[in-house]
Amino acid sequence: MFKYNHMDFNNFLISYKFDYYDNENEKQKNILRLCDNIFTFDIETSSVYTIEGNPVAVDFETAKNSGHFDDYEKKGYCYLWSLGVDDNFFYSRTLDEFKDMLETLEDFFYKTKIIIYIFNLSFEFQFLMNDLTEKINVFARTERHPLKFAWGFYKNIEFRCAYFLTSMKLEKLTDSFKLPVKKLVGDVDYKKIRNSKTKLTKKDLNYNETDNRVVLELIKKFKAKYIHVDKIPLTMTGIVRRECQELFENDDQYHKKIAEIFPSDLNLYYFLMQAFAGGYTHANYIYVNQLLKNIFSVDEASSYPAQMCAKKYPQKFKKIENIDLGNLDKEKAYIFEITFENIEATTFNTYISFSKCTKINKFILDNGRVRKAETLTIVLTNVDYNIIKQCYKWQNCTVTAAYIADTEYLDKKYILKILDLYNKKTKLKHEDEAVYLDAKRKINSLFGMMVTALLQDIVTFVDGEWGTKKLTNNKAQTELFKITEKKTTFLVPQWGVYVTAYAREALWYCILKMDSNVVYNDTDSIKFKKCKNATKIINDYNKKITTELETMCDFYNIDKNLLAPQDDENVAHPLGVFELEKGYKQFKTLGAKKYAYIHKGSKDIEITIAGVPKAAAKCLKNLNEFTKDFEFTDDKSGKKGVAYNDNQSATILVDYQGNKEYRKDKYGICIYDTSYKVNNINDYGTKYYTTFLNQHLNFVKE
Repeated sequence: MFKYNHMDFNNFLISYKFDYYDNENEKQKNILRLCDNIFTFDIETSSVYTIEGNPVAVDFETAKNSGHFDDYEKKGYCYLWSLGVDDNFFYSRTLDEFKDMLETLEDFFYKTKIIIYIFNLSFEFQFLMNDLTEKINVFARTERHPLKFAWGFYKNIEFRCAYFLTSMKLEKLTDSFKLPVKKLVGDVDYKKIRNSKTKLTKKDLNYNETDNRVVLELIKKFKAKYIHVDKIPLTMTGIVRRECQELFENDDQYHKKIAEIFPSDLNLYYFLMQAFAGGYTHANYIYVNQLLKNIFSVDEASSYPAQMCAKKYPQKFKKIENIDLGNLDKEKAYIFEITFENIEATTFNTYISFSKCTKINKFILDNGRVRKAETLTIVLTNVDYNIIKQCYKWQNCTVTAAYIADTEYLDKKYILKILDLYNKKTKLKHEDEAVYLDAKRKINSLFGMMVTALLQDIVTFVDGEWGTKKLTNNKAQTELFKITEKKTTFLVPQWGVYVTAYAREALWYCILKMDSNVVYNDTDSIKFKKCKNATKIINDYNKKITTELETMCDFYNIDKNLLAPQDDENVAHPLGVFELEKGYKQFKTLGAKKYAYIHKGSKDIEITIAGVPKAAAKCLKNLNEFTKDFEFTDDKSGKKGVAYNDNQSATILVDYQGNKEYRKDKYGICIYDTSYKVNNINDYGTKYYTTFLNQHLNFVKE
């Protein structure tokens, strides 16, 4: 790496051979051409607490001895940055020097666009705000997470987030993409405070340069595919979306169909969004906080892709005045708003999500799901209603609004795309990890595109402050019309609503037949106690989904061998079937996304808890400890907290070498060790549950 010097850097720019091509985007009128070289940027920071006015290292022992550190001001300071121009790297210590470099770049690349990739833009952006709040234009879908931002008088310097291209950690990229360089892990002790006066070692500098090199090699891979840096999509979903758009690029008949069935009416669109629900994740309340032994587990192979291939999907929805719930046409799709009176679950597992109810009165919950309510209003698909009929009873129900649609399979080209990726994922899992992971990410994106919210509030960044501007109905309606008319639109939102509904239906096919033995469910998996009919139930479902898939293949004349590709050991993996996983010697759940276990044949405790690293399992000595109020402590959990500070107080930052530096950075991020306490299981064990359990106790024991 070269130490940044204004004159030397300017001379480098003059002597370096850059690649250019003309700008074809008429919207960028101030940009005459684009630079096709790869620029990268990375920073290193120190996280500190302020205790009694003094900054101290983010260290568990220090904080523990000083009181509860949640009350301390958390700060972050940049002490090193580097910019890469292809494989030439320049570094310096303060961000005001980086601003000087950017102004040099702006002058040199007059009306020429350059793109600078940062691996985790949301992190670096917070620190860059100290110097770059002027002349900035940010594009983000959520606050504090920019996908890109442009800087400069002509907005010709664009920063992009590389993370969204893969959604993978930096240290995972080398193996996944076969890169020639790998991130250095553990080479820098982040517990030591550093500032711009700290004497850095070669190891410190190499650590920073290597991060840039990994991003450089990653972008090279994408540039090889898309020819120009500017043509690389912003996200993995964007990559797959572009591939699918190419599938239908010249299919005028398909685009005409999409325009006809797209829900361009705003009321219908929002009605569909009310009907949308994600995967079913829930713990059977009778087993919550109980240590169970000899638990079985099955997992459905690519649940969402299977439903996308096997099922028929709604076309154009039309409003209807009357609906006969007892005589729904099985070849049609329905969505409707319904109010239930005196509704109560009849099964141990509960289905209706409290968060999806538009109105609810006098209710009892089962870890976020409704067990009983005096009145309840919700928007459902016919698929959801058919499930609810089998697991609830009610006194009366009234439909207040309803829509109906014909159903058809998804387009053959789209189904073949799914099957192609599923085959690559299966066949190359052990032969070619890079291709396998690429196929896995893309097949997930095929589903992700279907459930992407088309209308979102506008995220703003003005004068250094984030904000969200609500989308007005007029603007939302205008946006829907635009999407409808776009030649690049190839999906409609009602399909995404039904993909997840069909996936829940698949899970509940088995849950309803194994109810008292089911312990835990999560989207495409079921964990259950020994049940004499379990094998038959699971095999029956597997036959059902296989028959549906084969029927689709017959309809489109698709090779049925694509439904069950073989791995490198010639073992077939049929799409959509439940496969037996390694069972559990011990298993304990405290609710959705909270369980601990020991696999059969193992002595190691493992955990699956939302937001908690797997390594935190070492906090548990045994599964009996895993209960309400158990705390995965800061020093052992491995869980990191991220504190954004937009108003840091000025301080004298003393590094671990004794160097003092006055810092008045307003913006920073503090990354710190944090704990996790098990909670949110308060809606188990109420009088109602106890009564319900006692009434069915003999059945449970069987």
